[in-house]
Amino acid sequence: MTKPELSPEPFQSFEGMWLMTRPAGAIACARFTGKHLLLPYTFGNETKLSGHYYDLRINGKKLVGRFEQFDSIVGGVFFLEVGPDQTLIGGRWLNNQVPESVKGDLSKLTDSLNGMESAVWLHMPRSETPVWAKKYFDEDWPNKPF
Repeated sequence: MTKPELSPEPFQSFEGMWLMTRPAGAIACARFTGKHLLLPYTFGNETKLSGHYYDLRINGKKLVGRFEQFDSIVGGVFFLEVGPDQTLIGGRWLNNQVPESVKGDLSKLTDSLNGMESAVWLHMPRSETPVWAKKYFDEDWPNKPF
């Protein structure tokens, strides 16, 4: 039995190009594929993919999930909510800052959880999909949903 496709509606607010404040200067590119929201990012080097956000889901009005960098052991969890003026507002925690109970249930992520690094993402509406993001969308990567 095949799984039904997800509705794009809850993910539409999160699609597009985003300039991130945490990590500072990073750029993310979000695309809904009909089954998954894909969310790779780069650290401002527009020729190299740095990592991705994965295991993404909508919890109420929040986008929650995990992140990992491809060239290091850095990873963690995050949440974002739609903010004013084409922004996403939320926070992230490195894996060593997150209690095991939260790692297993990302719906427990709140801004009151100790160790949060606040983040604001600024929408870049006129940006074209960069080569590194196209490569991610077209190829296999670790933890990428299929």
